[in-house]
Amino acid sequence: MSNSNSLPPIQTFTESRQLDSIANFLSFSDSIISITRGYGLEGYIDGSISRPASNIAPNVLAAGAVAGQSVIPVSTPTPNNSNAPSLDEWELRNARVAAIIYMNVRDPRGIGLNPNLTALEMWTRI
Repeated sequence: MSNSNSLPPIQTFTESRQLDSIANFLSFSDSIISITRGYGLEGYIDGSISRPASNIAPNVLAAGAVAGQSVIPVSTPTPNNSNAPSLDEWELRNARVAAIIYMNVRDPRGIGLNPNLTALEMWTRI
């Protein structure tokens, strides 16, 4: 069972669902949207979850803080669909979505994709 922070496995679709041409774009697109929506990651392909400027995760005080001692902030994990993920969370989630897209295009370089693009950049180029 998954929780709101679980990332999808990097899935390889059957050949009929991998992007090969405009003829099967709808099948490919439906598969990508279903996976990203199911894991709360659709914002990485529609642009609604943008890359944070820096690591701005919400902080909470470390347990056991004592007056007069320095306190180390602890990042609070955000759910996948958070519009304010930390930079680390954004990079991991974006990379997972980008990998799912890239691995399911039969000739990604042929259509201008490379593994260093963001998920949104890949989705826009397709």
